[in-house]
Amino acid sequence: MAKALEAGLSTPEEAGAHFLSGGVLLRRNRLPEAKTEINKALQLDPRLGNSLLYLSAWKDLSRIAELQGDSRQALSYLEQAVTGVQQLYGAETDVSPVLAELHEELAFAYIAHRKDFTDAISRAQVNAEKAIQLRPRRPAPYWFLGAIFEARKP
Repeated sequence: MAKALEAGLSTPEEAGAHFLSGGVLLRRNRLPEAKTEINKALQLDPRLGNSLLYLSAWKDLSRIAELQGDSRQALSYLEQAVTGVQQLYGAETDVSPVLAELHEELAFAYIAHRKDFTDAISRAQVNAEKAIQLRPRRPAPYWFLGAIFEARKP
């Protein structure tokens, strides 16, 4: 794969190779290179073929930002993923599972970074409630609501 990437893949068909390379680089903790590869994949094919790969790309970008200590950027990537999934895939398929997962991620991230954002708990609650609305049988958002209510205690 490395030789293929060095050859300068630059068509939408090669976006998957950049995405996979970015994932490998992320797992090897080569964060700047991973970010470059994932961004290249999204430039070449903004849809990345399907909503699950698209979701994975944005979650990887969020993870990179988190590992680099930039919680604001990490949350921004997840917010961008919600908007992107709705715009790119919402009209043609049921994206409820993907959106529910994103809202769960956002709820968890806002809870984890509640000291960094004045409205973090409110944002966490909104996202947990959206996740429940989309997939009411998943347990995680209910746990997040419990954590949110606990965090609001004086």
